[in-house]
Amino acid sequence: MMARTTIALLLFAACRTTQPAGETRAYVVHPTGETRAAVVQAVAQALSHAPVPVDDDALSTTGVVVVERAQLEANQRAIQGEDPHAPGRTEQFHVVIRGERCFLVHERTYRYYELPGTTCAPR
Repeated sequence: MMARTTIALLLFAACRTTQPAGETRAYVVHPTGETRAAVVQAVAQALSHAPVPVDDDALSTTGVVVVERAQLEANQRAIQGEDPHAPGRTEQFHVVIRGERCFLVHERTYRYYELPGTTCAPR
């Protein structure tokens, strides 16, 4: 009986850590200005903030974007009398392919943002 419970728990944990069916981790192939604009817009939308700088090659080498919240909040921190250069939490995003389309996934909220005009390949 104990072995069945253990197996069931392991299967449940494995199911929770896998990606949704039909979805593959990816990276951007041949990034363009349109690709960069789509990524910047998706990050800004995800964080409810004005556009933030994104490295040109971030998604084409690793498929991951990390945004320092300190970059986003520096002005607000200065207004509140805090150190605007103090490290803050980070926001992470990764690229996935669903069918023929590329999406940027916000890791904290697991929301998807389509990247129009972007070509992706599996990692």
